[in-house]
Amino acid sequence: IALGEHARALVEAKRLFNVCRAEQTGMAVDVVTAALSSSREPKDIERARQFKMRQTLGARGDMNGMIVAAGASAPPHRPASDDDPLKSVVLADAGFTVAINKLGSKTDTRSRTARGNLLLMAGRIAEARRVFEALKNEAPDAKAVAATLERLVAVMRAEDGNSDRANMEIRRLREAE
Repeated sequence: IALGEHARALVEAKRLFNVCRAEQTGMAVDVVTAALSSSREPKDIERARQFKMRQTLGARGDMNGMIVAAGASAPPHRPASDDDPLKSVVLADAGFTVAINKLGSKTDTRSRTARGNLLLMAGRIAEARRVFEALKNEAPDAKAVAATLERLVAVMRAEDGNSDRANMEIRRLREAE
């Protein structure tokens, strides 16, 4: 952003949004908003404002102007629509394939989690989902399941290009504790 490279800033902001932990989502939304606004084009500034407002309402549980009832199940997958600013941002490989391939043969949880995170950053969301689903299914205890669910929430955010469904899943998981 500081370098004035709007397109690059938006790519890196999307990578952060895709891979960040749930408690970092607000910061990632701020980075995406700043990257969108960095073009200084009125339409991009408005898209940044709309994006931030949508994410803030979703974090509060206010989806489309309605407060979501406690215990509600996660909404269906809401893919990015034409007006979602992250939809048009394409994540090129940027060297991730080499690291992903190196981790591909490793079977320990840490390496597989790193591989899934790299897949998220590379925009290979379906592959990341498969990695994290397998880790969840193989998790030896509740702590490992919780860690994997955290990553699956990031996958939802990356799949949708917004945090609506991810926020609802976080609320559902917290209420189940």
